[in-house]
Amino acid sequence: MAVEASPVETVSETWFSALRSSLYVIRVPVIMAVAVVLVLTLPEQVQEIYRALARDRPNTPGFQYHWLLALAALVGLSLVLWQVARGLSYDFPKHFGTPHPVAGWVLSWVPRLLVMVPLLGAALGLWLCIAEDVRGSDALLHDFVEGVARLRLDFAVAMGTSVVLAIVLFGAATLFEGWLARRGPNHVRRVADYSNWLFFPLIAVASVAIIASDEIRMSQFFGAVPIFALWMAILALIVGLLARLSLFAIPVLGLLVVYGLGIEFFKLADNHEIRSQRRQIDRVALDDAFKQWLANRKDFAAYQAAQRPYPVYIVAAEGGGLYAAYLTARFLARMQDLCPSFAQHVFTISSVSGGSLGAAVFAGLAAGEPTSGPPQPCKAGPARFGPMERQVHRMLSSDFLSPAVWGALYPDFVQRFIPKPFPALDRAVYLERAFERAWPKSAAGANPMAQSFFDLCGSDMSKCLAGSTPLLAFNVTNVETGLQVVLSPVDLQYVGAYRGGQPVPSRKVYDFFGLAGVEPFDMPLSTAVGLSARFPWISPPGWYAWRDDAPPKEAGQQAPRQPTAKKVTNSPRLTFVDGGFVDNSGVATALNIAQHLDAINPRPNVEFRILMISALWAPIDRLWIEPPRDNKSGEVTPPIEAAINARQGRGFKTQFDAALEAKPGLSVTEIGFYYGYLELPLGWQLSDVSRRYIRLFRGEPERCRLDSEESYIKHTGRSVESHEQAAVAYIKRADCVVARIRNELTPTEPPLPPPSWPPINPTR
Repeated sequence: MAVEASPVETVSETWFSALRSSLYVIRVPVIMAVAVVLVLTLPEQVQEIYRALARDRPNTPGFQYHWLLALAALVGLSLVLWQVARGLSYDFPKHFGTPHPVAGWVLSWVPRLLVMVPLLGAALGLWLCIAEDVRGSDALLHDFVEGVARLRLDFAVAMGTSVVLAIVLFGAATLFEGWLARRGPNHVRRVADYSNWLFFPLIAVASVAIIASDEIRMSQFFGAVPIFALWMAILALIVGLLARLSLFAIPVLGLLVVYGLGIEFFKLADNHEIRSQRRQIDRVALDDAFKQWLANRKDFAAYQAAQRPYPVYIVAAEGGGLYAAYLTARFLARMQDLCPSFAQHVFTISSVSGGSLGAAVFAGLAAGEPTSGPPQPCKAGPARFGPMERQVHRMLSSDFLSPAVWGALYPDFVQRFIPKPFPALDRAVYLERAFERAWPKSAAGANPMAQSFFDLCGSDMSKCLAGSTPLLAFNVTNVETGLQVVLSPVDLQYVGAYRGGQPVPSRKVYDFFGLAGVEPFDMPLSTAVGLSARFPWISPPGWYAWRDDAPPKEAGQQAPRQPTAKKVTNSPRLTFVDGGFVDNSGVATALNIAQHLDAINPRPNVEFRILMISALWAPIDRLWIEPPRDNKSGEVTPPIEAAINARQGRGFKTQFDAALEAKPGLSVTEIGFYYGYLELPLGWQLSDVSRRYIRLFRGEPERCRLDSEESYIKHTGRSVESHEQAAVAYIKRADCVVARIRNELTPTEPPLPPPSWPPINPTR
C-alpha cells in the first residue's frame, strides 16, 4: 500500500525546491556579490585603502578624484551584477518550467537586491574602520589622535553616502523594471541583452585599453578599488555567459575550470622567472670588502685623535610591506639629514621584504652623496623633513598596490589560461616596475631601481667600499631547501668559519649564489628588492635556472669564469619567496656579519652597532596590556592563529637573542614604531594616517633626558599600562636612540650615555 506524503511535506519540499532552483539559475552573480563583500571588508589592506581615500591629499592641490572614481566603480559593478542576474533569470522556464511563487519572488527581487551589495559591502568595511579604537591623552599623541578622530568622521560620511546610494540604486532598479514590464517581455529581454552583451562589454574594453596604455601610471590614477570592480564586472559578464553554454551536455564553465587547473598542475604557464641577464660578475669576499671599506674611512683619524671608538653601523630592516619600507628609509634618511657623515658609517643593511625596498631607496639616495670624507658636525633635529627625508617620503608615498593588483587580475590572470609562459605578463614585474617609476626625477643621478643591482656599488665597488653607499644584503627564502639565503654584491659564503687561519665556506650565512655553487647573474635592483618581498600569493614565487657549460661546482670551489648560453640537463632550477618565511627581522644575518667582522677586525678602536629597525611587536608586553579573552577557540582557529603570529614572534625572538649577544665592541639597539597601538597592514599602499603614525617615532634628540641615569632610564623604559602608554614609551626611546647616534657621530663630544647605562634593546 503506497504511503502519500502529507500536504505539509509536499508544500515544504516544493518551496525548498523552488528556492534552490531559482538561486541556482542566478548563482553566478550571487556568489560574486558575496565575494565582493568579503574583499571589501576583511583584508587589512582594504581598510588602509579606505584611510587613503578618506584623508590622503596629493602633493598638488586640487580636486580629489580618487574617492569619486572608487564610488563610480562600485556603482558600475552594482549595475552589472543586477543586469547579469536579471538576464540569467529569464532562463528559468527553459530549465524548470513555470516558476513556483517562491521562485518568482526570488527571480524578481534578488537581482534588485544585488544592485545594493557592493555599496553595502563598502559601507560595512568603512564601519569596521570606524570601530577601530585609537585614543590617547598624552601630549605626544594629541595631534595624531585628533587626526584619527577627523578620519572617523570622514568614514561616517562615506558610509552614510554608500548606504544612501545603495538605497537609491535599489529604488531606481525597481522603478526601471516596473516601467520595462509595462512595455512587454520582449522589450525587457532586449534591454538585458543589450546591456549585458554590448553596452557593458564596450565600457569594460575601453577601460582596460585606457589602463593598458600606461599600466603603471594609469593603474595608480584609477586606484585598486576601480581596478578590482572592473575585473569583477568583466568576470561576471564572461562567467554569466559561459554558465548558459554546454558542450556535449557538459557545462562549458566546468570545462574551462578543469582546463585552467590542468595548465597550473603541469606548470605550463609558469611565467615567474626572475628578470636577469648573463654578465661577468666578480664579487669581493666580505673580509676583503670590510678591510677596504674601513681603510677608506676619511674620518677614522678624527676618532683616534679623540680617543673614541669608530662606530660601524650594521642595520637590520624588518619586513612588513610598504610600512617597513617607509619606516626603514625614513629613519635612515632622517639620520643622514641630521648627521651628514651617517651614511659613510653604515657598512651594510640586512633587510627582508618591505625593509629591502626601504634599504634600496636609502642606498640609492646615498649613492648620490659625496664620497667618504672628514667628519661633519651633526645638526639640531629639524621640525619637518630634511632634504633626503623629503625624497624618501615622496617616493614611498606612491601607490604600489594598484599596479600589483592590475598585474595579478589582468595580464597574469590571462596567463593562467595560456599553455605557454610569457614573462612580460608576470604580476611580479608590475610591482618591480612600480618601484622603478617611484624614483623621483629630482633625485641626483640615474634611477638606480631600473639599473643593475651590482652597479649600485659601481663597476669597481668604489661607491660602496670607498664611498658612502651601504652594501645591501637582501634576505630571501629558498623553497627547495627552506633556507634563508642572502643576495648581496659581496660574497658571504665565508662568514663565521676559519680553518688554518683561512676562511672556509660556512653555514652561518647562506649566500644566494653559493647555495647552488654557480656563477652569479645580474638583475635590476627592483628585481632584487622584489625577490626579497615575494609573499605568496600577492607576489608569486620567482625562479631561476642556472645555465652553464659545466656542472654546478661544490660550495667554495671556483666556477668557470666564462658563462655560455648552453643549457645542460643538470642545471639547477631554484625557487625563491619572501625572506620573512624564515626570519622576518633581518637580525640573524646582521648579527652573523657583525660577529664575523668583530672577530677579524683589522684595526683597533672599532665598535659595531647593530640597529634593528622594526615594527615593535613586544608580544609579552602586549600580553600584559591586553590579556587574551577567555573564550573557547576549538581546534580549527588555533593552528591558523599560531602560523600568523609565529612570523612576528619568531622575529622578536631573533631580536631578543641578538640583544643577549651584545658585548663590549658590539651593541644592539632597536628602533621602530609600536605595533599594538595602530596595527598597520602588510601590503603595498600606505595611507597618510599610517605615515603620520610612523613619523611619531622619528626621534627628537633634544627631548632625550640625559641629565642623570635615573632620568635616562625613566625616559627609555617601556610601559605595560596600556597601548597608549606603550606607544608613548617607544616614542621617547626613539628620542634617545637618535641622540646616541648623533653623539657617536660627533667625535669631539664626550660619550653619551656612559657605557654603564642600560642599552635600548628588547631585553629591557
